[in-house]
Amino acid sequence: MMRIVVGLLLVGFLAACGNQKIANYSAGNAEVIDDNSSSELDSLIAPYKAAMDSQMEELIGKANYNLEKEAPESPLGNFAADVVFEAGLQYGAKTKDIGPDAMKKSICLLNFGGLRSTINKGDLTIGNVYELMPFDNTLTLVKLSGDQMRALAIYIFEAHGQPVSNAWFQLSSNSQAMKIGGEAYDFKEDVIVVTSDYLANGGDKMNFFKDPIRKWDSGILMRDVFIDYIKKEKELGAYPVENRINFVK
Repeated sequence: MMRIVVGLLLVGFLAACGNQKIANYSAGNAEVIDDNSSSELDSLIAPYKAAMDSQMEELIGKANYNLEKEAPESPLGNFAADVVFEAGLQYGAKTKDIGPDAMKKSICLLNFGGLRSTINKGDLTIGNVYELMPFDNTLTLVKLSGDQMRALAIYIFEAHGQPVSNAWFQLSSNSQAMKIGGEAYDFKEDVIVVTSDYLANGGDKMNFFKDPIRKWDSGILMRDVFIDYIKKEKELGAYPVENRINFVK
């Protein structure tokens, strides 16, 4: 048997369900027998669980293909990077101190580790997107120098690939070639990189992000970016491998 503070748990549940003010509450110890039977606590949880289950089961679109991840490039990685890049373009173009001109030379960089599941062919629910991206990471734009962009390219080589969009790499142990939007990049100009706040802060050993020229955190959840995209498109295509990352000797 175990003892729990039912009153305090009730406060926790109410707080988790929204910004609600609690006018009054009382706390007391109640003995609960752990015998898998129904309990007052189960009854307390049930309405919130039902509401969450209903939200997670909401149908938002469908996938016409299985989207899986693997290095250096994969359909799931291309899908994720393209969707985030599009959202980044829209945010940057509307941001006063960025604007559409600065976004013309920009790329997206994500990480395979941030994609926690595959997308399977068939109906897609909000719950599927939570499985893909369970973390509350936000859409973030980072302006990097040419030297930092070279460090980014070296990182991609050493990591044997990561999801990218609007970028093409040809990499070896001692050389880096890159195109942005189909045009050759000389590692001299500043570039805006669309990514997540986790990576923008140096996560996954992306140290080239740690001292940027400028950083903008949109506050937009990456997960919401995917949900909104799927709702808008209704159906997801194949997102084939396009040789965005190439390794040479």
